[in-house]
Amino acid sequence: MIPFVLNLILAAVPALILLFYFTWKDRQKPEPLGLIWKTFVFGFLAVLPAIAIEYVLSFLGMTFTGRVELLFRAFIMAGLVEESLKLGVILLFI
Repeated sequence: MIPFVLNLILAAVPALILLFYFTWKDRQKPEPLGLIWKTFVFGFLAVLPAIAIEYVLSFLGMTFTGRVELLFRAFIMAGLVEESLKLGVILLFI
């Protein structure tokens, strides 16, 4: 359980640093702070459906070998799934 919590913390820290930095830099015309935090939390929670979708897609990826498998994992699993979920958070909540 500790490695899981440690991974969550390590994943959140860079995003939190960037969030605080850009919030600090945007002092002249700040966005609503509640909206920023809500979007951050929902973006962070987008990991959960990404895990489920990538788990299912990993079985499809086993049919590929070599470079095709690497391309599938990089562009379909990581790129398409994760970035689509992030875009969904932005479109639904902002």
